[in-house]
Amino acid sequence: MLGKSIRRFVMIYTCTLLLIISAGYSLVAFWFMSKGMDSAELWQLEKISIGYAAQYQSSSSTPLPNTEHITATLEFETLPDFVRRHFPVTEHQNKTLLYHEEAERVYFLFPYDLHDGKRLYLLSQYDQNDLNEATEFFVLQTINTLWPVMAISVALAMLAVIYMTHQLIKPIRKLERWATQLKLDDLHQPPNQFTYQELNAVAAELYHALQRIRGMVTREQQFLRNASHELRTPISVVTSNITLLKHIRKATPFPEKTEQPIARIERAGQTMRDLTETLLWLSRERPEPVEPHSVAIDELIQEIVNDNQYLLLNKTVELQLQLSPTRIEIAPTPCRIAISNLIRNAMQYTEQGFISIKVETVPVAGDCALIQGVRVQICNSNQGDLDITSAAEYGYGLGLALVDQISARMGWQHHTENISGGRLAEIQFPAKYDS
Repeated sequence: MLGKSIRRFVMIYTCTLLLIISAGYSLVAFWFMSKGMDSAELWQLEKISIGYAAQYQSSSSTPLPNTEHITATLEFETLPDFVRRHFPVTEHQNKTLLYHEEAERVYFLFPYDLHDGKRLYLLSQYDQNDLNEATEFFVLQTINTLWPVMAISVALAMLAVIYMTHQLIKPIRKLERWATQLKLDDLHQPPNQFTYQELNAVAAELYHALQRIRGMVTREQQFLRNASHELRTPISVVTSNITLLKHIRKATPFPEKTEQPIARIERAGQTMRDLTETLLWLSRERPEPVEPHSVAIDELIQEIVNDNQYLLLNKTVELQLQLSPTRIEIAPTPCRIAISNLIRNAMQYTEQGFISIKVETVPVAGDCALIQGVRVQICNSNQGDLDITSAAEYGYGLGLALVDQISARMGWQHHTENISGGRLAEIQFPAKYDS
């Protein structure tokens, strides 16, 4: 799952915010525009009233400011009846514009108190159609002026958002490339700087985490080297004493019952020596390639089964072998250790049931063309109500971990899965074979 994109999130969030702000400002502009008609009328009537009041204070005989649309009077009773009916005296306040609409006519009444206590009334009236035409013209003029400015503002804001997003994503991608290319061998160099403090903090945490991982890997590799080297001495003692027993047996015949145990001890010593060499090989960061040899897989499996037959003593287990003569070119020691672990696990953790071991040839995709490979399939199943889950999981985990490491290092395909009462394990060797 790729997850969300920071670039897309910032773009969508910012564009949505810009559209909301633009729509809000547009609504506010239209609201002020509609209120502007009343404000313009109030400003006009107040200006006329102030001018008349100044002249009236100098001379009480100053003529009233009557115009085509404005009727002026000092006596409210002289106004038409419908005006007095719709603008009652109780609503009159100094310098307060009153509004009324009737029969396609619009009326404005503006009371203004003079210096001698009298009140000037200015009544303006307009035809509704003329007013609508004027309003429509004003609205269109406003829209023609407002929308280009708004479009340019939104475009500039979008460019700013794109630039900001680019400046934000650029160091993030730089951090991604640095993290992808970072290796344990490069940790002697300090982490790069990525413009922003937050990204630098992420890089520092990643750097310190890899340092801790490198320390754990180094300690693990050192432990494997030390353990493998220390095991060489007892293994050499076992193998040398087995060789000595063989020489003694030539001079002094041993009972026949001792031949099989001595052979098992010899094979176990060889297995321990091979295992030690494999652990040392796995612990190297750049292991040397293992020279392949011709190995008869069917004979190898039969030998491993014979060596581990003691694990089936006092058990009701049916052993099913489907081994066809198969010889491939492969590294013998890792191959033996991997197959031996899988077979030993199956024998050790099957109490009552069956174990099936099958060797089959399958096509495997190579670098250039399809070549033949060999698949070893080991299946074990417990029948009945036996509960060996915890022990089996523990043992399987130890054995399969080594098989996983060997398969990953050698480029083999290894697969395991739980089945009813046991486990199915497969390991596939991509190599040419001779049947």
